[in-house]
Amino acid sequence: MRFIIIQIALIFILEPGFSQLDQTFRPYLETDTILNPFPEINSLKSYSNKGQLDSIYYLDWITASLDWERKTSSVKYYNENGYLDIVFFRVWNSSSNSWKDQQKMLRTYTAQNLISDETLLVWDDGSESWLNYSKTEYFYTVNQVLDYYIQKEWNSVNQSWEEITKYSYNFDNEGNWTLYLRQDWNTDSLKWINNYQFIYAYEGEKKIKQLRQNWSTADNAWINNHQLSLGYNTAGNLVLELGEVWNIGGMQWDSNSIIGYTYNLDNKVTEKRYKTWKQPEWHDAVKYTYGYDDSMNNTEIVYYIWNSSSLNWEQNTQYLFDYNEYNDLITETWKIWNESSVSWENDYKIRYFIDYSVSAIELFDTKGIFVFPNPFSEYLSIEIQQEFKLNYSVVIIDMEGKILYSNSNLSNSIQLNDVEIQPGLYILLISDGNWIEKRKILKQ
Repeated sequence: MRFIIIQIALIFILEPGFSQLDQTFRPYLETDTILNPFPEINSLKSYSNKGQLDSIYYLDWITASLDWERKTSSVKYYNENGYLDIVFFRVWNSSSNSWKDQQKMLRTYTAQNLISDETLLVWDDGSESWLNYSKTEYFYTVNQVLDYYIQKEWNSVNQSWEEITKYSYNFDNEGNWTLYLRQDWNTDSLKWINNYQFIYAYEGEKKIKQLRQNWSTADNAWINNHQLSLGYNTAGNLVLELGEVWNIGGMQWDSNSIIGYTYNLDNKVTEKRYKTWKQPEWHDAVKYTYGYDDSMNNTEIVYYIWNSSSLNWEQNTQYLFDYNEYNDLITETWKIWNESSVSWENDYKIRYFIDYSVSAIELFDTKGIFVFPNPFSEYLSIEIQQEFKLNYSVVIIDMEGKILYSNSNLSNSIQLNDVEIQPGLYILLISDGNWIEKRKILKQ
C-alpha cells in the first residue's frame, strides 16, 4: 500500500478514544483501539445498526494489472445476544489462492453484557495450533462503569500471562470522563509505576480543557507536557482547539497548534484546518474538507497540505465512502493525488459485508435445523425437523459470495462428504424453495 500521510508536529491532536465508554452494540467496531489513528476519517462514518458486520476485506490497488488485490480480511462471529465474540484475522495467499488464518480474537462478557476480556491468539504453522499472544481484562465499578483495564502478554516459557500496562478512569457525578491514567508493571518492585495521565475539565457536558502530564521518577511528581483548550459556537459545535506545550525552562505554556472547524447549515463539519505556531504568527499546515449526500452520510474527505513556497493548498489524499439503502457504509476507497497526470489514483480499498438475514429474510424456526459438527473437517451433517421432502437444496458460498458447493433434491437428513473447500469461514444456505436458512460454518 502506497498510502502516506505527512506527519506534522501537532502533538496534541490524538487523545485516548475508548469505545469502552459507550458499550452499546455497534457491529462495525473492528477493534477497540487505544488511539484512533485516523480521527478525521473514522469519526464521521455512518451505520444503521440494522445488521451485523459479517466481514471486512482490505485490498491494495495494483497499477501493473489495473486491478484490486486482496491483502487481509477479518471475519466475525456473534454470541446469542448479538455481541461480537470471535474475530478471525486472515491474510491472502496468492499461491494457494485462499485465505490463511493469522490471528484470532476471543471476547467474553459479563452478565451485564459488558466486555470482560479479550484474548488475541496467533496461528503457528509449526504446531498447527493457536498460541496465546496478548490479553486485555476489563474491570468495572459497582455502577457498571469502566474502572480500569489491564493488558497482558503471554510468557511461553512460564506458560502464564504477565501484566504489562494498566489504564484507569475517573468520572464526575455527571458522567464526564475526567481522568485517564496509564501505569506500567515493574517486574522488580512488583508494583504499578505511573507513566502519564490525561486530566479533563468541563463546562456542563462540554469538554473545555485537556491536560497531559508525564510522571517524573526523579522528582516523584507529575510534570506538565501539553494541554488543549476547546471552544464552541452557539450551536454547541466544536470550532477551536488550541494546543500548547509546557516550557519547563520558562515554566510557562507556549503556543503550538490550532485546529479550526467550519460547519454547514446542518451542523456537519465541512472543513478542519490545522495551523502551527512559528514566531511571531500562525502558519497553515494541513486541512481536511468533507462532503455529504442527501442523507447526510459523509461521502468524501480530501486531505490537503499547505505549500509555503507557492502559498497554495495541494491535494494529497482522497477518501470516498459508499453506502447502501440502509445508510450503512459498504465501501471506502483511498486515493492518492498524482500531480503528473493531474488525477486521483487508486491506492487502498476497504469492503464491509453486513448480515441483514435476521431482519431482512423470513426464516422458519432455526431450532428445527441442526448443523454439526461445526467447526467440521471431513464431513458436515444437516438434520431438518420438518415434514419429509426430497426437494431441499444446499449451497456453500465464501464470504465474497462465490458459490463453492451446490446440491439439490436432498432429504431431511443430509450428510456432505464431498465438500472440497479450503479451511476457513463460509456461509451455508439451506432451502426448500419457500424459505432460506443461513448458517456460518467453519472448515478446519
